[in-house]
Amino acid sequence: MLKIRKIQPADAQALTASGAPLLAVLPAGNYAEQVLSQGGTVFLMYEDGIPAGLCALASPAADTGEKPRCARLLLVAVQPESRRHGLGRILMGLAANEVAERQENKVWFLAADAPSDPGAAAFAAAMGMKPAQNAEHLLILDLSDVSGLRFGGKPHPHA
Repeated sequence: MLKIRKIQPADAQALTASGAPLLAVLPAGNYAEQVLSQGGTVFLMYEDGIPAGLCALASPAADTGEKPRCARLLLVAVQPESRRHGLGRILMGLAANEVAERQENKVWFLAADAPSDPGAAAFAAAMGMKPAQNAEHLLILDLSDVSGLRFGGKPHPHA
């Protein structure tokens, strides 16, 4: 059974101490703690009670009045044994929803660093992320059209 939680600092500390296999695919063992300490948001996905995936968003940016507004996706990570089952897509959907809710639908794009790993690059492309026009190192997801997060980049089956 899948369970997903927006975690708090105590949850992040417990994850770090757990030694869960998911920690091996994170940039640092205490990655969730680092993100939360900087005001970010972390979703942790459990599969049968074991941490299987994580999604991290940077802290909300101040509204400077600039358009288009963009939120920052820091990481989507799924342990290798749990990949290719739609867990990353679920985490991306949560990220898009979180951004829309916390920014009162004023954010137009979700941006992330372009991954160097071919598997991660393929995942980003499957999610509908495209290279930013003015920054080669960034990928952008247009939040006005996120049907691909739910339907694998295919048109809605009832459209």
